[in-house]
Order: sequence, then structure tokens, then C-alpha cells
Amino acid sequence: MDDPSVKWDQGRWNEIREGLIPFLLKTGYKENDIYWVPISGLTGANLVNRDDMKTTCPWYDGPCFLEILDKMPIEKRDPTGPLRSPISDK
Repeated sequence: MDDPSVKWDQGRWNEIREGLIPFLLKTGYKENDIYWVPISGLTGANLVNRDDMKTTCPWYDGPCFLEILDKMPIEKRDPTGPLRSPISDK
């Protein structure tokens, strides 16, 4: 969103969402499982707090990224289930 060609434009935001939603639905995600948050990868805007979003991105009034992560439900783990270990290199 902080690219000089985009400049936090709501039209570009809607274009990205409309292009990605069909792809995500085809891969098995449900629409209510997808959260959309405008953030800055360069400055970190809207990652931790929403303080600077009123001037940078006035059209977005939702939660910041960490607020969404804090509200997500934690899945229960089965202590008697099989051992699962990721393979990071082979």
C-alpha cells in the first residue's frame, strides 16, 4: 500500500481484493476466514497500532494486524495424537 504508485488508494485496495478473493476461494478458504488489512511493509503502518491510519488511510477504520491476530481462536491440540514435525531441509 505504501508504493509510490499506489499511495494508499482505496481503488487499488478494492482491485487487489477483487482479484484475490476468487483465487483464495478456489484454494479452499472460506470468505469469513479471510481478513483484509492495509499495512505498510516499509514503515510498519497499521501493524501494531492504528494511530497513524487516520491521515495515511482515512477510508479504513478496522483493526490493525496485531489486533486481528490477538482475536483469532487458538485451535486445540490433541496430546494423544501423532507426532508432527516439520521438515525444513532435506
